[in-house]
Amino acid sequence: MFDPETETIKEWPLPTPWTSPYDAEFDEETYVWTGGMNNDLAVRLNVETGEFTEYLLPFETNIRHVDVQMSDNPNNLSSFWVVGQINGRITHVEPLVP
Repeated sequence: MFDPETETIKEWPLPTPWTSPYDAEFDEETYVWTGGMNNDLAVRLNVETGEFTEYLLPFETNIRHVDVQMSDNPNNLSSFWVVGQINGRITHVEPLVP
């Protein structure tokens, strides 16, 4: 993440090796979503705390593009859509708790 005021870059190493993110999107709260090209994980990062949440997808995906859907649920939790590059299946990841 680039901070234009201080001209510094902050990075967060992913907790699982070989995740190989290709694309990432920020939601309206404090989360960044990405997906793994090599290990079929959807990954959510809380940029305020540095905490990661990983979601194992139900099939091989090779994620190249992610879409974050903003939410108006009581917890203000966004969700994640991804299309599998290998099989064309669409997956929706919706967290139940922050």
